[in-house]
Amino acid sequence: MNPIHATCPHCGQNCEITGGDSADLVTCPTCQQVFEVTRRNSTAPPPSPTASASPQASTFQSGVRACPECLGEVPAAARRCKHCGSSLRGEVLRVESGKGPSPLLAVLLSLCCVTGISQMSMGQGGKGVVILLAAIGIGILTAGAGWFLIHAAVAVDAYMVANALRQGQSVGKWQFFPT
Repeated sequence: MNPIHATCPHCGQNCEITGGDSADLVTCPTCQQVFEVTRRNSTAPPPSPTASASPQASTFQSGVRACPECLGEVPAAARRCKHCGSSLRGEVLRVESGKGPSPLLAVLLSLCCVTGISQMSMGQGGKGVVILLAAIGIGILTAGAGWFLIHAAVAVDAYMVANALRQGQSVGKWQFFPT
């Protein structure tokens, strides 16, 4: 019987299963998680990598995405990067280099408008709302003194996120202070 090639739904590792029935429980050699593989949902052998293939490439096959940390190619359903081990649960923001938001405008929005609005305008909506609620709560608890510290940190974060996006880097939807 030909071997079955399947991708671990937990970490994205390609596994080869030999023998067995039409359905097998398999332990992934990388993450040690058990998953079921059936002959119906198994895949053909993975394509061999070519010399021109690069993990830094900006376009990937369908069903594959880039890890936000190492930019390695991982299956779209993977929860962890098989190259660097980082979590892939959050969505990633990425724009073409030079086309991202202005870092100066992001700082001005943060300083002159509502705390967290810059993050919301750059696609980090959940993060922006949490920042706003935290700023309100800490402002109430500290009679406004803590609000200034949060406001300054949020302005720096807005600048760094906008700068990373403008440079074409990947930024997680919940990532703070990207380098």
